[in-house]
Amino acid sequence: MLAILSQFFKNYSIEEIDETGKRFGSIVRKVFPYRKRLIEENIRHFLKWANRPETDLPDLVNKNYEHMGMLFFENFWLSGVRLSDYCQHVTLNVDPALKLALENERQGIVLIGHLGSWELLVSGMSLLTGKPVSFISKKIKNQSINFFMHSLREQYNNRMVPTGFARDVINKILGAGKTIGLAADQSAPVESYWDYFLGRPVPIFLGPASFALKHRLPIYFLAPIRTGPGKFVIYGEEILTSDLDPADKKSLYILTVRHTRVLETYIKKYPEQYYWIHKRWKHTEKSPIYMPLYHT
Repeated sequence: MLAILSQFFKNYSIEEIDETGKRFGSIVRKVFPYRKRLIEENIRHFLKWANRPETDLPDLVNKNYEHMGMLFFENFWLSGVRLSDYCQHVTLNVDPALKLALENERQGIVLIGHLGSWELLVSGMSLLTGKPVSFISKKIKNQSINFFMHSLREQYNNRMVPTGFARDVINKILGAGKTIGLAADQSAPVESYWDYFLGRPVPIFLGPASFALKHRLPIYFLAPIRTGPGKFVIYGEEILTSDLDPADKKSLYILTVRHTRVLETYIKKYPEQYYWIHKRWKHTEKSPIYMPLYHT
């Protein structure tokens, strides 16, 4: 079904696809409000953290549904997209040193969040820089969707590494001098490190910081933001690790907080483009047990 839709939308421009997705998201909000209560709850907490009035809630919820609709339909444009078309609509707007590092494959950890059009970045990384990247990818339960997304992400020589085999494979990839890509804003197990994310206590994956410190690599944070119909700008910055001692366990926590705060900064700028639908804070109620282990 997804392959058929992908072929159908080959005749549409990205602007038309975005408009279709925007309308689809609006319809879902009104007719099938999937996880609307969760989205509203998460955005309400965000508004309080960001010192914004709760009267902003309805508009942000509406825009978030429209954003998710566009995200879904943009995958059909991405499937088989040509380099010329991709570069016409996607701009890399980062510091020249970071741009040079990515294009020359200066080894590092490419870190993204579920912000903006992240699939556009994952699928098109090699189109953007000329260098493929190995991304850690969690298997989707629906087999047909998993096959479609896996094919989409690997269509231009990127490599998807299943999470179940991630640590050993990642160390081999990094040991070979290659770059990996990670998204670290999913809900982590309660036994993970705990800190605040958008004002609420949560467990946070230590993976990005662990790999960066072990292999003495910088973290390249990238945020692919939709700036208009069919227009995307990938912002980013390098998160330094050279000032941290890999032998000191506190460095692991410091770097984890460091990249988490960078993600927060971008979410604060573009809250309508964050994936509020996921259960990022499902363990927050357990924070009295786990937070004291790291913060006294």
